[in-house]
Amino acid sequence: MIYESVPDDEPIEQGDIFRSIPRTELSLAKMAIISSNEGAQETAWDELVQEGIGEPITAVVGIQPVTAIVISQNCDAARGKDISLCAVESLDSFLDPAQRPKNADKWKAGSEIKRDS
Repeated sequence: MIYESVPDDEPIEQGDIFRSIPRTELSLAKMAIISSNEGAQETAWDELVQEGIGEPITAVVGIQPVTAIVISQNCDAARGKDISLCAVESLDSFLDPAQRPKNADKWKAGSEIKRDS
């Protein structure tokens, strides 16, 4: 892939790509929470809801650096204080291993497109 670097003083725009953005990874089925009176414990979100959450919870979450692309509209990115990002994943991470092409040439854009004339 070929992308041009954007100067730091340019505004953030839709389609800009950022590397090493921290993405939190949280499982609601198995959470490590820390409370001041009980210390660390493992629980599920459903259990916390059933118990009636009355105060904020401190949870331990994993953080992984990812490459992300800006999906906010340019007008929103220019005037808003927050922007939306989406992690960039390789296509083969979504395919079943049996569906992956055995020959990397098949991944070239347009190489397998056949049109009836």
